[in-house]
Amino acid sequence: MLRSLTLDIKWEVRDDDDQLGSLWEPPLEIERLHLSRWLFPRVPKWIGGHLSKLCSLTLYVMDMSRDRVQALAELPSLLFLRLAIKSCEDMTVIDFGSAGFPSLEHLDFCGSMDAAAYMRFSAGVMRRLRRLTLRFGYGRAKNVATLVGIRHLPSLRCIHALVWTCAESDVRKIEHQLGKLTQAHPNQPSFTMDRYPNEWWDKIRWMYYSDFNSKLDSTRIRSDTLASSSWG
Repeated sequence: MLRSLTLDIKWEVRDDDDQLGSLWEPPLEIERLHLSRWLFPRVPKWIGGHLSKLCSLTLYVMDMSRDRVQALAELPSLLFLRLAIKSCEDMTVIDFGSAGFPSLEHLDFCGSMDAAAYMRFSAGVMRRLRRLTLRFGYGRAKNVATLVGIRHLPSLRCIHALVWTCAESDVRKIEHQLGKLTQAHPNQPSFTMDRYPNEWWDKIRWMYYSDFNSKLDSTRIRSDTLASSSWG
């Protein structure tokens, strides 16, 4: 029975036909699901409300909508969520709601330089969240790290930023704004920031701006149990 699945893919794969997103028989017993470079158009419908044992999830989506955020919020056993959003240009806010994510302890969010400006936490959501990781990718920082409602995360103990940029002004801006947020939080969580070297930034920029469908080198699926086309 399938309990863990990781797609080990060298390059980004765009699932424009929603091949994985339209599954009729998802693996209901799965506990760990990591699809880091498989780009979904949106959060698959079969994730929300069905995978009651899922405790660790990595997901890469083109954009988010409120109903798809809610689908993730309904996962009762989810402890770790790495959510990467490729485009935030047409978004007004990523609202995590006022309830949900009852077990989540670590949120690892990856997006553009301004992605954190779209995030909103309301009272009652993610009450067990202890660690918040923010990965700032391509682009120039305009209004980073507003993180509306971060004070509503009562268990927050640590904020860690990972920055992919060559602009010193952006680095200083992120460090300053996140520093102010941590000082204003009731828990005064610790704040650390790492900056990827330029060669890492070059790789990330290539991943974001290139079409890898024609350059896919190999795809290997690692899992506890090999699944059939219907996921067994």
